[in-house]
Amino acid sequence: MRRAWRSIARLPVFPRCVLIFSGGFFVAGLVVGLVVGLTAYPPTAWFAAAEIGIPALIVGALIGLVVGGAAELVSIRKADRHR
Repeated sequence: MRRAWRSIARLPVFPRCVLIFSGGFFVAGLVVGLVVGLTAYPPTAWFAAAEIGIPALIVGALIGLVVGGAAELVSIRKADRHR
């Protein structure tokens, strides 16, 4: 697990934000989908987890794109100021 975190930490800010946000939203969507699925109809709980988790992954990736892009812009502007 440490190796995975180290490899993510070595990435530039933009892809790191996309990975972290999409992964976090995906896991949260899976948990929410599993709880909803187990509450509604337990035999199909796995499908409810995927049904909520995959769109959450896409939303997380889009948010990661926006946040990563903003962070990249800020770092570029800071670098320009110091020149």
